[in-house]
Amino acid sequence: MPPGFRLDGSAMTRIVICRTCPRYVARGPDEPSQGTRLGMAAKALAERNEGPPVMLVNCLSGCYYPCNAAIDAPGKTRLRFSRLTVDDLADLVAVARLHEASPDGEIAAETLPESLRDRLSARSPARIVD
Repeated sequence: MPPGFRLDGSAMTRIVICRTCPRYVARGPDEPSQGTRLGMAAKALAERNEGPPVMLVNCLSGCYYPCNAAIDAPGKTRLRFSRLTVDDLADLVAVARLHEASPDGEIAAETLPESLRDRLSARSPARIVD
């Protein structure tokens, strides 16, 4: 089975988080970025089976409005959210569950948690999978 799919062939939704957000804010050498903190909290949920898998990446192209995370699955629309903090994690997991249940990843704005409705910053078409 290709990466991102379950044994039954269904696409697996994951949270993708920018580890470099905010890129242009100075911090100490041992101080984790806001994105890294969000990623560590999301991974802790995933390890307890309380959230979807998490992948940290170097950039989600939302640098002007950090911190950025995307809800993603093969063959589905990718949803990117901006201006996030660790406090938004429960709502981000809720969106991941909506995405998982959706056949194409499209989620109506009115069904998003209210705290994230004005922070949906990009919808990307489904990526091409082999």
